[in-house]
Amino acid sequence: MKHKSNTLREFKNITFNEDDVTNFGYEIPKQIKIVKKNCFINNHSFKEITIPPSVLSIHRSCLWVCKQLRSLKIPQQDYIIFSNHLFFNFHNLCSLELPNSIVKINNKKIPSIQNNQIFNIPTTVTSLNNYCFSECSSLLSIQIPSSVILIGNSAFKKCYFLQVIQLPIDILTLPKSCFALCTSLQTIILPNSLKCLRDKCFVNCYSLHSITIPNSVSQIGSHCFEGCRSLSSVILSTSLSSISSNCFSFCSSLRSITLHTSILSIETYSFKNCYSLTTVQINSPLCSIDPTSFEGCINLHEI
Repeated sequence: MKHKSNTLREFKNITFNEDDVTNFGYEIPKQIKIVKKNCFINNHSFKEITIPPSVLSIHRSCLWVCKQLRSLKIPQQDYIIFSNHLFFNFHNLCSLELPNSIVKINNKKIPSIQNNQIFNIPTTVTSLNNYCFSECSSLLSIQIPSSVILIGNSAFKKCYFLQVIQLPIDILTLPKSCFALCTSLQTIILPNSLKCLRDKCFVNCYSLHSITIPNSVSQIGSHCFEGCRSLSSVILSTSLSSISSNCFSFCSSLRSITLHTSILSIETYSFKNCYSLTTVQINSPLCSIDPTSFEGCINLHEI
């Protein structure tokens, strides 16, 4: 049967979806422009995948719970859109290549990489959004490039084996729970650009042994260093006006602390159960101290 017309047709925005995986397999054809929502979700059989350069958009939850996936490569190209919740629960992933064109890493976008110990963020990235590296439980080291100007809440929460992190020099705020429960983090250098540490920023960082808060910092949120039981050395900013509630509670290795003349108040339970604390030097004559500030500091006999 002859066609009525020999006109060549051009197909745009060709998609690849969950049914295509079932019917044609895991290899994405080179003409595909869009990888659809849930395309490979809960697929436990394939071990590697390469996204072809033709792809311009990868939709939500595309690769969730692909537990056997070991290698993922996303092409280097000028423009590509990633949706939220793209990756999740990759227990065996040991190789991940992201394109240099990416400018934002969104919520839960980086998989929970169990075997990947070092991760390099592309230098084009300007923001790391909420939870983006949360629960990357075997991550040992990460360098955040100077291009990053925004880090979201809980960005590195529960990175249990993270030991080394390098912050960008122009970052202004470390957000809520940013490094919470990074239990292997021993030290971190805070840049002089920093203005604020939000609530629970370093809560339960059990291995953190020292911290110097630069003089640029004017605010430290509540519970910021709570439970940092190895923390023995703290140098505070001269710009702080208060020590917030539970800021250093349960820092059981802290022996002494000097509060600068800028400090006007020490809030509830600020140093609760700092069992080793023996010396507190308060240089501000106008400092207001809440009665519970040093509750449980059994070795502190004089302020």
